[in-house]
Amino acid sequence: MAAILHRHSAKLTPSSQVYGVYTHYESDVTGEFDVYACTDLQVTSSEIEQTTLATGNYLRFSGKGAMPQTVIDVWGQVWQYFSNEQCPHIRAYKTDYEFYKNSDEVEVFISVE
Repeated sequence: MAAILHRHSAKLTPSSQVYGVYTHYESDVTGEFDVYACTDLQVTSSEIEQTTLATGNYLRFSGKGAMPQTVIDVWGQVWQYFSNEQCPHIRAYKTDYEFYKNSDEVEVFISVE
């Protein structure tokens, strides 16, 4: 899946899609990486930067409830899943992202090999 997301300070609307993007992993979860808050809004400004989600396979984890606790809980699910010795997947550490479906629902997509 490849998508171009825009990082900027535009005013969001109720239909805006909001993402958190984790990219440029130095190594793994212990190394440094970049985190961006993004939206799908098209805006003309010199402050806009684009981020492209890496193509490949992703696992989806999701949760619904009060924020920010729900997104914290979903990341807990991610860490628990990948720390299990019988985990059938290996994290790719390319691009991971959060998609905020609405004010109380989030999906976290983790890139896997």
